[in-house]
Amino acid sequence: MSSAAHRPTFWIVQANHRVRAASFAGAFLMMASHLYGRPQGGLVWALLALHLLIYPHLLYALASRSAKPLKVEYQALLFEPALMGAWVAWLGYPLWIAFAVLLGSLISIALYQGPVGAARAAISIVVGALAVMALHGFTFTPDTHLLTTALAMSSLGIYLLLVAEAARQRGLKLRNAREALRQKEQALQRQLHANQSLQQQLLEQANRDALTGLFNRRYLDATMLRELARCQRESQPLSLLVLDIDRFKQVNDHHGHPAGDEVLRQVAQVLAAGARQSDVVCRYGGEEYVVLLPNMTGHTAQVRAEAYRAAVQALPIPFGPDTLHVTLSIGVATFPQHGQTAQALIQQADAALYQAKERGRNRVVVARQSG
Repeated sequence: MSSAAHRPTFWIVQANHRVRAASFAGAFLMMASHLYGRPQGGLVWALLALHLLIYPHLLYALASRSAKPLKVEYQALLFEPALMGAWVAWLGYPLWIAFAVLLGSLISIALYQGPVGAARAAISIVVGALAVMALHGFTFTPDTHLLTTALAMSSLGIYLLLVAEAARQRGLKLRNAREALRQKEQALQRQLHANQSLQQQLLEQANRDALTGLFNRRYLDATMLRELARCQRESQPLSLLVLDIDRFKQVNDHHGHPAGDEVLRQVAQVLAAGARQSDVVCRYGGEEYVVLLPNMTGHTAQVRAEAYRAAVQALPIPFGPDTLHVTLSIGVATFPQHGQTAQALIQQADAALYQAKERGRNRVVVARQSG
């Protein structure tokens, strides 16, 4: 079996088939009533039945199996007006029959191809009529008897109602398609938002220390380069604190690593609580922290460091039945006095921290002037 046999019939082909089959059947009754009682050969009746009763179903079968069903439909919509023009000319241009079939022919194609299609259909009608007149001669008998007139009116009315219903169905399908597209777009937007949120979460996880929730060294390295470049452009100071928990190893040795983890978290909370929105508070590694202070002078950074030291010294850290106390040693370095690069600032602040340790811990030491 061919692949065309498995292809769903295009809905326009189905809609046109329903309209065409019903309206052509009405046209058959209308024309048959007009021909009845007039001397006509069997060939005329056979051609009339073939065109108006059989042709719609043959066309539907052809379009359904075609790889391009719409092309078949559009070609038929241009061919059919020529046949209708031929019948109208053959019948002698009866007014109501001509009005019904010609108006229907123009509407059928105008629905899909607009005024241009209607103009082409009108030309096709004229060609069909001229062909019959060339073979049969011109006859003009516009009158129709009552039954034919009634059938013409009824056929035209039914055709218009069928076209209106087809247009309504088409509108519903388009509306449903738009709604389905809108829902898919919303689902895609939700998925995109979820992906962005997940990406942000992953980025946060990559830049955050899992234990304390502070930024990690990777984030500090990238941010410090950016902030240092900005401060150089704007001739602004940038200060750096390197903080280390004194005798942290003793906390782990005497109380266990869970106690040490709790100390790290509590100290991190103190540092984060005392930071500005523009500050960057990081866990640099082990029990060491770094606080980046953009647009802050060395003197103000020293005051901040003293506040951190005093807050941690006064901080009770409950752990089980015990209450732990720790202190901080802090080194302070400031751009541009203590270094022009990120590496130089960290080295200077580290050296100041080492001096604080040597002087007895629990103190703040400012780096020496470079140069």
